Amino acid sequence: MDKGTEKSSCGTQDRTVPIAQSDLLLAKYQKAGASAEFFKVEGAPHAFWSSRSYREMLRSGANPWTPELEKHLVDIGLTKN
Repeated sequence: MDKGTEKSSCGTQDRTVPIAQSDLLLAKYQKAGASAEFFKVEGAPHAFWSSRSYREMLRSGANPWTPELEKHLVDIGLTKN
């Protein structure tokens, strides 16, 4: 039975769950033969899509929001297309 692909994202400035932990989790999924995708968002903190510091970063002119990030957030149900 195909259960689909596990999809996850993490900001590179995440201090709650260090990015190394996310890399480790992805490696474990792959080693187990599971389908998994991991999306890294440069400069973003933990729970970046609702983070005040991330919104401030966007207001400062930095814009890591890409079509790929938008698709990822739609895929995991955090935003709508």
